[in-house]
Amino acid sequence: MPSAKITREIDESGDSVRHRGGAVTTASDAIRELILTRELLPGQQLVQDDLVDRIGMSRGPVREALRALSQDGLITHSPNRGYVVTRFNLDEMTQMYTLRDLIESQVLSTLPKPTAKQLRSVRAINEKIKNPNVSVAEAMRLNREFHFQLFNASNQQLLVRELNRWWDMSMSYMVMGIGIWAERAEMMGKAHDDQVEAWAEHDNERLVELCREHRWVSLKRLSNLV
Repeated sequence: MPSAKITREIDESGDSVRHRGGAVTTASDAIRELILTRELLPGQQLVQDDLVDRIGMSRGPVREALRALSQDGLITHSPNRGYVVTRFNLDEMTQMYTLRDLIESQVLSTLPKPTAKQLRSVRAINEKIKNPNVSVAEAMRLNREFHFQLFNASNQQLLVRELNRWWDMSMSYMVMGIGIWAERAEMMGKAHDDQVEAWAEHDNERLVELCREHRWVSLKRLSNLV
C-alpha cells in the first residue's frame, strides 16, 4: 500500500499536470482568438515574448500552445522564421472549402428533426447576427455558434470535430471577406432564416443545398482577396 507521502506526491503531480494542461489550453484559445479576429494576420511571424505580453501568460504554456496550434494547421513552423500564422493561396482555400463542403453536407444530411428548444436557440442567435451594429469579430463568433448548433445536433461527432479544425483554419479569411458588417448583416441573417426553416421542416436535402450555396458565395468573395 503506498505511503501517505507517496500518495500525496502522486496527487500533487496529477494536479500539476492538470494545471499545466489547463494553462496550455488557455494560451491556445487566446492565440487562436488573436488569429480569428485578425489581430494576428496570415503570414505574420509569431514572436513568443510578444505573445507572452499580449495574453499575460508565461513562456511554457505559450510554447506548448504554439506546438499544439501548429498540429491543428492554424500556424506553421518554419526553420528560418519560427512560427507564423498559416497563409493560404486561392487553390488551398478552394481545397479547404471543398473539404468543408463534403463533411458539412454529410453531417447536415443526417440531422434529426429539431426540437422546439433547438429551433428557439438557433433563431435567437440569428437575431443577434442580424444586428448591423455588432462588430465583425462578434458576428463571426455568432455565425460559428449558429452553424455548430446545427452540426452538434448530428450524431456524427468525429466529423464535427474535424469540421471544428477546418473552421479554425479558414475563420480569419472569412472575417476578411465580410468587409463592413452593416452591409452584410441582413443578407447573412436571411440565408440563416432559410436554413433554419429547412431544418424545421426536416428537409435535410434542401438544408444541404442552402448551406452549400452560402459556402460557395463566401469563397467567391474571398477569391478576390487572397
